[in-house]
Amino acid sequence: MRANVFSIPSGEPFLKSLASAVLSGTLPQPGTERPDPVGLSDYRILLPTRRAVRSLSEVFLGLSNGAQLLPHMTPLGDVDEDELLLGASPSSELGELEQKPAISQLDRRLILTGLILDWVAQKRETRQPSIHTPAQAAILAADLARLIDMFDTEQADWNALETLVDQELSGHWDDALSFLNLLRETLPELLETRGLINPIARRNLLLAAEAARLERDALDRPVIAAGSTGSIPATANLLRVVAGLPNGALVLPGLDTHLDDDAWACLGPDHPQYGLKQLLERIGISRADVRDLSQAGPCAAAVARSNFLSEVMRPADATEHWGAAIRELGSERLADALGGIRRVTAPTQRDEALAIALIMRNALDIPGRTAALVTPDRRLARRVSAELARWDVAVDDSAGVPLRATPQATFALLVADTVASGYAAVPLLALLKHPLAFFGLDQPEIRRLAGLLEVAALRGLAPSRGIDGLRRAVQRCWDHQASPPAHQHPMVARVTPDEWQALSAFLERVAGMLDPLAALYRTDGPGTPGALLRAHIACAEAAAMPAGSDAETSPLWQGDAGETLAAFFTALIESENLLPPLSPPDYGAFMTTLMLGHVVRARYGQHTRLTIWGLLEARLMQADVVILAGLNEGIWPPQAMTDPWLNRPMRTSLDLEPPERRIGLTAHDFAQAAAAPEVYLTASEKIDGSPVVPSRWLLRLEALLGGLTDVPDLEDRRWVSWALGMDHTEVYRPIEKPRPRPPLTARPRSMSVTQVETWIRDPYAIFARAILELEPVAPLAADPSAADRGTVIHDILHRAVQGDDSPSFDSLIEVGAEVFEAFIDYPDVAAFWWPRFERAAQWLIEQGHLDARDIARRFTEISGNIVIEAPGGSFKLRARADRIDVLRAGMAKIIDYKTGQLPSDKQIASGLSPQLSLEAAIAMRGGFKAAGRMQVESLELIRLSGGEPPGEWRAVTASTPTELANEAYAGLVRLIAVFDKEQTPYLPRVVVETERQQRDYDHLARHMEWARQAAEDDTP
Repeated sequence: MRANVFSIPSGEPFLKSLASAVLSGTLPQPGTERPDPVGLSDYRILLPTRRAVRSLSEVFLGLSNGAQLLPHMTPLGDVDEDELLLGASPSSELGELEQKPAISQLDRRLILTGLILDWVAQKRETRQPSIHTPAQAAILAADLARLIDMFDTEQADWNALETLVDQELSGHWDDALSFLNLLRETLPELLETRGLINPIARRNLLLAAEAARLERDALDRPVIAAGSTGSIPATANLLRVVAGLPNGALVLPGLDTHLDDDAWACLGPDHPQYGLKQLLERIGISRADVRDLSQAGPCAAAVARSNFLSEVMRPADATEHWGAAIRELGSERLADALGGIRRVTAPTQRDEALAIALIMRNALDIPGRTAALVTPDRRLARRVSAELARWDVAVDDSAGVPLRATPQATFALLVADTVASGYAAVPLLALLKHPLAFFGLDQPEIRRLAGLLEVAALRGLAPSRGIDGLRRAVQRCWDHQASPPAHQHPMVARVTPDEWQALSAFLERVAGMLDPLAALYRTDGPGTPGALLRAHIACAEAAAMPAGSDAETSPLWQGDAGETLAAFFTALIESENLLPPLSPPDYGAFMTTLMLGHVVRARYGQHTRLTIWGLLEARLMQADVVILAGLNEGIWPPQAMTDPWLNRPMRTSLDLEPPERRIGLTAHDFAQAAAAPEVYLTASEKIDGSPVVPSRWLLRLEALLGGLTDVPDLEDRRWVSWALGMDHTEVYRPIEKPRPRPPLTARPRSMSVTQVETWIRDPYAIFARAILELEPVAPLAADPSAADRGTVIHDILHRAVQGDDSPSFDSLIEVGAEVFEAFIDYPDVAAFWWPRFERAAQWLIEQGHLDARDIARRFTEISGNIVIEAPGGSFKLRARADRIDVLRAGMAKIIDYKTGQLPSDKQIASGLSPQLSLEAAIAMRGGFKAAGRMQVESLELIRLSGGEPPGEWRAVTASTPTELANEAYAGLVRLIAVFDKEQTPYLPRVVVETERQQRDYDHLARHMEWARQAAEDDTP
């Protein structure tokens, strides 16, 4: 057939060359009369994307000498019937299209989710399904929607699924095939009932109608299709028709005319020219029939680059010709080809992002110079945008930001998460500290109240679930204001009554604004999804309302992200009859899943000379400096992954394109962009701490150049070097172990026996706590810990073992039940601690460790102290002994309860664990005034684990109690004397069990820094 097909070579500015060809009369056919300013409006130009339409409009305006009308330009990738069928005569095809609008992506996904859930409910009768929640079904529905679009795009026959029924398939694929066959019958009926059609099917009908109209009417006005590779069959058919029109022309992007015919014949789906080859075959012409549309004649460097990239991308079956191709290219042309290519290899993706930002920032120093980052990795693009903010350069990512990642969507989802979690600490604080959280207050006030709530009720043991648990936690802190529990932050004791009242009022305000949604969460079973949705929107809107504002001015709906979120919720409300039944716990995850795929795009670019493009946005675009980033295998090109509905053999049987076709499309994007005059190819060696492989195209480039000599080094190490140096000082000065030497007047003159052990093992901890008065911040919403369990056991034994009587097992259980009542909100305590306590109590009774028959007096939790005269003045040693039994013979036993590991005799004898020994020293000196001066017969340890065995008793036998007491006392006197010298530093981690053991003040002492340096110094 006669066809008017052109190609603009890679490396030339495609849109500028296209516009110049139109204005000069080269298009639609050479020799066409130059269009006048008015006649240009008769031209019709079909382009791949809306961005290409906008950019071509700007190019036409830039090339015109004055005001002129623009051609009518239409994007094929996002076709609209009003644009595509403009001026078309009524037809049966158009009438059908007018009667059947396309179903929205959201509605179709909801319908598919419902079908999947119904199918799973039926399968549940025969086997355990792998889908348990609506969110999981929604994720699978998104994959299913892509499969439907694939069928419609490639115009595959759904009835061909019947041919797969007789194949032997595994259980998963058999289930998937049975559902697809069900879908083949069900979905068309559902769409027909609603008078709708699938979006891709509608696009195919539009393109087919336009192709039929053009072929039938043979319009006199010029029609030009440019920039498309025809990867979509319906588009390829339209391109074929346009190429055959008397006033039509098809302009291809970067057709490879260098590749030899044998290599061209064996192109596979993963090759960048595969789509163009298929298009030419559909049109019925060869490469020789395609005319070059270069305006100023071929540039030697551009031709060399194009030929070189052709060799880099040569099919694997034809790479034996690499040597001959390089020799044909010649050293001079090879130097031209490589002249503008630079490689940048960064250790991590963060370093890659910063190096890219430096390249883009450098471009701004040259007036009028433009730079573009092209990458399919949206995370890398966001990192580059963040790094450019160092220089107050705001760059818009044209591919958009995921709606889920915007502050407005995050806040709305936090509202649902907070209520669903029963006001758990993490989501509640994330909500209250979010920039959009106002709850009808001013920002500083809500920040202050949120911090107060965190300290008062959320640090330490987690409150029980629900708003009532928070109320009890706040009230408990009020009741203990004078002496807050050990697990709470000291700030609790410093608040005023007015602040406590403000905190209670704030808690009620938050509960009141979130109660419409919380009330629905208190119901059992599936709820009405429409009611959940409306309550969620109302609560999010109220929570984001500043003082004195109204719903219309709420920041939740402001800006591009707010408008997109509002449109998302509006669409859901309009389609609430399609929402599946949702139980309240499933609602938040379902909303999060539905947001996937929705993006927020800025309406206006933020910088005129710097841009960030995705692969689709970058097609046909041009910049002075082009950075192709994320060139790692699995990112660019992407992995050739199949979907969960069809495996590779099934796709082959259905004549669907193989997964490698996507690789071929991204390969074409790479080859086109890499032909730019100045291009940087960047990759990372590690991503998220894991080694990654360079892109296959970079490996091909290395392999092609590997056997050559006198080839310039393409690696540009400057940018990574500068990036690594930006956040590091020029001279690394390792820190030393801290050696604080506070004045004697600041050093503590009173200490408990347990603090003495800390003093021996980690003097820095004493410096931080007693001198700097820094208390460790309790963890957020902590579960009851081993320390809490020890406190509980000590409390029970203190209450039950009173006086001189022997407690019974029943009395221990009775007292234990009273103490455990405080932990009723923690199911783990009842499930694990209580059975262990029962076994430990039984062991205590059976072993006679609570027998009081030989005891004259018994003291539990008895406090005592002695004063030691030291060089720096009097020093008070304090103790609180778990139990002292004064025997009828006059001697005493000091007993210490443990729930963890017992100290060894060696540790006690060496003074590393001096608690019992120092308690004996205090007893021998009459420090326990309620018991009087005593001689100690034995020091005993009782471990109550409740496991197997439930308990352990051990008497300290390293030496006699008197000797141990005297040695510990003498050691303490020496220790006090040493630290009474101001030149004695409080060193960190003097004696630790293991180097990996973490202590409360390690981060303050910067332990990891000096310890690593010490380890390096010790390495031979």
